[in-house]
Amino acid sequence: MKVYVVMGGWEYEGIHEDKMEIFTDKLDAEVYKLELKKEELVPGNPFYDYVDVMEKTLHTEKTIK
Repeated sequence: MKVYVVMGGWEYEGIHEDKMEIFTDKLDAEVYKLELKKEELVPGNPFYDYVDVMEKTLHTEKTIK
């Protein structure tokens, strides 16, 4: 199963995990990415230096008892 991890961060401080979200739909992940890019700490200055969407593969195992 593929999942999409969206997180923002700063060049020198690194990633900010407080607003990290995981999605199963790529479109939802891209919409959230745009929302994070729009956030402003001060008018005219973006809150994050970068926002990324990373595609990861989630492996699951079933245990039969």
